[in-house]
Amino acid sequence: MVIGLELNNQQEITDATRGKKIVAVRTGASHAGARDADGVLYARGYDWESALPRLPANAAKWVDFDFDANGIIAIADTGVIVHSARSSITGYPALDLNAGATKFVRVEAGWSHYVAIDDLGNAYAAGTNTEGQLDTPPLRNGGTRFVDISAKFHSTGLVDDAGNVYVVGWTPGTLPPPALRDGGTKFTDIEVGTRHYSLFDDAGNVYHV
Repeated sequence: MVIGLELNNQQEITDATRGKKIVAVRTGASHAGARDADGVLYARGYDWESALPRLPANAAKWVDFDFDANGIIAIADTGVIVHSARSSITGYPALDLNAGATKFVRVEAGWSHYVAIDDLGNAYAAGTNTEGQLDTPPLRNGGTRFVDISAKFHSTGLVDDAGNVYVVGWTPGTLPPPALRDGGTKFTDIEVGTRHYSLFDDAGNVYHV
C-alpha cells in the first residue's frame, strides 16, 4: 500500500507485489519500490521501466536497494553495486573496495549521491558533494567499523560499532547528537532528513535532532 499523493502511478506498486512476501520497501522522489523474499526488485512511478536495474550475469538476487532522484541504486548478491538506467544519469563513478573487503552489503541514496558499506564495515560515498555529503569522516572513540548508514537529499549519516554518530552534509551536519538517555549505552541506527535526523539506541530509545 502506498499512502500519500498519487503521482506518477506510484500506487501501482501494490498490484505489482500482490502475492509476494515483501521484506523491504523504499521510496524516492517519484518512485516506490519493494524487494521480495526471493530478492526480486519491484518499482513503480515515473518512467519506472528505466528505474529498474539489471542483475549482473553471475548474480541470482538483489540484497539491498534505494532510490536517488532518478532511479534505483542496488546491490546484487555478488556484492556489486548496480545503477539503473535512470540513476546513471547522475554519472556516478565506480567504487573500488578497500583492501580485504570482498563485497558491498548496504546502500543508501540521497538526491544525487549515495553511501555504501562493505563486509568489513568500511564506508564509501559517491556523487555530488555540494554540501559535503561525501565527506565520510574517519572512525573515532573506539569505533572499528560502520554498522548503519543513511542518506537523504544532501546529507549523510553513519553509526559505528562503538555507537558514535557522524552526520555530514547540509543542515543535519551542523546538529550535534544528543546525550544518551538512561539505559542507553550506544547509538545503533540513524535516519537523516533534510533538516533533521533521528537516532535509535541499544535500549530502544528514540531521539529526534
